[in-house]
Amino acid sequence: VHIVFSTDCSGYQHWQSVALWYAAQSAGHPGAVTRVVSGCSKEDDRRWIIDEWSKIDGGTNQFRVHFTPDMQLQGSYKYSNKPGG
Repeated sequence: VHIVFSTDCSGYQHWQSVALWYAAQSAGHPGAVTRVVSGCSKEDDRRWIIDEWSKIDGGTNQFRVHFTPDMQLQGSYKYSNKPGG
């Protein structure tokens, strides 16, 4: 089973993503885990996430990240960027 989940680029959702990875490992999950990140407009933020992921993954290529453009819809619902990722 390949776990795929979506987040934004915030530090809060970053640590939650790391916690999900460790929980999957602790449970013995054999498949990949992919984080879909939307709205990460700064290249430095993207680089930081990629570097952090590669340290955690340790070269197994089981902890993956995919970046999408900001998908937030017009309006006041700030979580609308998640389904579009």
